[in-house]
Amino acid sequence: MFGKLFISKRKERVILSLMLLSGFAVLLFATRVVVYSDLYMWGINWNLFLAWVPLFCVIWLQRQSDKGTVSLAKLVISSIIWLAFFPNAPYIITDFVHLFPQYDSGLYWHEQLTFFGYAMSALFAGMVSMYWIKQLWAKHTSKKISWIALIISIALSGYGIYLGRIERWNSWDIIAQPFSLVEYILRSMTYRITWMFVVEYGLFVAFCYAMVWSLAGEEEEL
Repeated sequence: MFGKLFISKRKERVILSLMLLSGFAVLLFATRVVVYSDLYMWGINWNLFLAWVPLFCVIWLQRQSDKGTVSLAKLVISSIIWLAFFPNAPYIITDFVHLFPQYDSGLYWHEQLTFFGYAMSALFAGMVSMYWIKQLWAKHTSKKISWIALIISIALSGYGIYLGRIERWNSWDIIAQPFSLVEYILRSMTYRITWMFVVEYGLFVAFCYAMVWSLAGEEEEL
């Protein structure tokens, strides 16, 4: 179905499942727009797209690996790009802050399912991309280095979510406002809420990855 994008039918099924889940979430959003003529929270669609970017990055890197054209420099640069966008995947769970109870109608329950659909789609896409890129790290470096890179990525993802939700920075600011971003990062290291947020959300990402890893198996392809 996906041509030469993937090396196994199993990966194709994973991507198809993610596409269907994402499509269902978008359909729920579109239903609200049609029924209520309301574009409330339309930006969550952009957040979902950003959550898919790490997966696109890994798919590209996988193709390069299949062709035998992955140098260390290409691996490092691709991994940095992947890491810059990865926090967008678990970030969507924080969008529940926009969900307000409306007990006088069924709209609240529709929105609850919509938010959950977007959050699950983004989270699954992110976890799959993390699982696959770790496989590539192990293939092109070593298993030990891949685990070290994974742990660092999980810790940094917690901080990335903090920057996005609490301080409203985004992935593009790495290019658009690099000096301001670095200045804020250094200053935020003195905030207790920063460490609390990073540890909690980092552990959440770690537990989600552990679930994917335990289901797929360390040596298997998801």
